[in-house]
Amino acid sequence: MQNCAIELVSVEQAAEELNISPAKLRSWMRHRLIHIGIADRKEDAENWNYTIFRPHLEKFKNGEVI
Repeated sequence: MQNCAIELVSVEQAAEELNISPAKLRSWMRHRLIHIGIADRKEDAENWNYTIFRPHLEKFKNGEVI
């Protein structure tokens, strides 16, 4: 089996590429309005973790539906 590493992008970098604020991107991801990665919250915490995948971000920027 081949090890396939997917490039991850920070929230700040993705927001810059999309010309929106990082806070708006986090909100969109939490509310599942944009599908470029994963927004998850641990059961015992109020903080969210954001994982953004480069291939999904590129598809979104090109207008492709994911």
